[in-house]
Amino acid sequence: MKDYVGKKYGRLKITANLPNNKRHLHKVTAICDCGTIKDYYLSNVTSGKTVSCGCFNRQMSSERYKVLNLSHGLSSHPLSRVYAAMISRCYDANDISYKRYGGKGVTVCDEWLDDFISFYNWAINNGWQEGLQLDKDINGNSKLYSPETCIFVTRKINCRNRTTNNFITHNGQSKTLAEWCEVYNIKNHSMVLGRIQCGWDIKRALETPAKNNGHVNTR
Repeated sequence: MKDYVGKKYGRLKITANLPNNKRHLHKVTAICDCGTIKDYYLSNVTSGKTVSCGCFNRQMSSERYKVLNLSHGLSSHPLSRVYAAMISRCYDANDISYKRYGGKGVTVCDEWLDDFISFYNWAINNGWQEGLQLDKDINGNSKLYSPETCIFVTRKINCRNRTTNNFITHNGQSKTLAEWCEVYNIKNHSMVLGRIQCGWDIKRALETPAKNNGHVNTR
């Protein structure tokens, strides 16, 4: 194993080697330019995938947001919050949603990345209304926020498009459980989910009436 102690990559200087874990991935301890000491996967550090403790992404996000606030006088517009949230979840490692976005390689197109006005003009001309959410998955599970992959949708539709949703195929169509419950006019989604978890097929789970005593029929 090559000794990387003392070498610096990006903002990280490696200070110690750590034992391999169960997946045989080598880890190291490194100190960031900001003074933060953490453990990292060596391959992420040497490849440039990880360049700091997260302070670099926070700095970039902060600088972009400052540009957003100072350059156009639209800082109080609701779309400024939509834009800032998009940038943050893609580039700020401390953002609560980063693991599902930036952590999985989701990025913002060059046209929007440092140009709020471009994003603003696109949004105004493409159906934005206050209360709608930005959805990037109209063409499948996209890893890019761009004019070609995004649309404004209701919160309800956006939740259905998340990758955590499981689609159920029934009668040749694939829908989320919530969508199937709407088709069958079932308000108790947990009842249907409980039936499926008990081994029922989807047709039986959807079409069997609930017991009149209020208990969920899973037999």
